[in-house]
Amino acid sequence: MTELEVQIRMPIDPADSAWLVELDEMVVTMGETLESQEAGFVDDAEEEGPEICFYAYGPDQDRVIAIARGVLADFDRLERAYAVKTAPGSEDTGEGVRVSFEP
Repeated sequence: MTELEVQIRMPIDPADSAWLVELDEMVVTMGETLESQEAGFVDDAEEEGPEICFYAYGPDQDRVIAIARGVLADFDRLERAYAVKTAPGSEDTGEGVRVSFEP
């Protein structure tokens, strides 16, 4: 089964140090939720310029995004967060479709 990449991105707010403490817990929760629902896994979270990026993988990008939306909502981190459905074969370039988590 092909695992497709979804980048889950949110801005880094230097004034809000509390989210740094939550970051590890968000990564673990996201990974556990994806795995328990057999929807995929989280590879890593990396700081990329002014954003933090979770790299998640699964066979259904929309399902990964729906699960990520729920986890981010639980942590009250939906604001300004977005996902990038990376086009197959474009993982190195990051080309894909941007999807907002905000309603």
